[in-house]
Amino acid sequence: MNIKKISYVLIALVGTLAARAGLITINNEALFQSQGAITHNSNFNDFGTAFNVPGDPFTRGDVTYLSGFNFTWGSATIFTSTQTLIGYGNYAPITNTIANSPQYNMLGFEIGSSYISSYLGATTTITVTTNLGTYTFANLNIADSNQGQLDFKGFIADPGEYFTGFQVINDGGVHSLPGLTNVQVGHSTSNSVPDDASVIALVGMTFLGLVWARRRMRA
Repeated sequence: MNIKKISYVLIALVGTLAARAGLITINNEALFQSQGAITHNSNFNDFGTAFNVPGDPFTRGDVTYLSGFNFTWGSATIFTSTQTLIGYGNYAPITNTIANSPQYNMLGFEIGSSYISSYLGATTTITVTTNLGTYTFANLNIADSNQGQLDFKGFIADPGEYFTGFQVINDGGVHSLPGLTNVQVGHSTSNSVPDDASVIALVGMTFLGLVWARRRMRA
């Protein structure tokens, strides 16, 4: 039994675990909700089907919408034929912060974008921030809300990691207008991946066990 070689393997494993970070992405709402307990699921239907201004900033369901011009629009406008959506005026990015207490490791929302027909291929970038880092999902094709279509985007963080905010950037500039509804935050109960501290402790105990076994063999 070569303890030195095993040590190198364990050290490499610890280094890999310490650097491990990532999000599970789920694009099906029912599947997303089945992974844990949703604390808030916020829509904006109470603002009606025409244009409305909820306030700047505006907070609902532990998510704060930061803008100089938050506004909602529904089926009575030219931008959507589906649910009432919230977005930013002047086609600016949707920038949101999420309450740090409680610490939510589930984030999801329905998203649609209203396009000028000649720019239907314009893409959208979603940036998600956690206490440990920033994750960018670029060049996404988002459903056309003018046609009554919405996509679902869901994210689940590793244990020990929680969401602090997210941003939606319309890559089409003034040619596309993204909006959100059914914005959900909660806590995962199905993520069975152990946190890094637990795994590192297990690695340490394994190493000590190997050392003890080798000493017994020598004896």
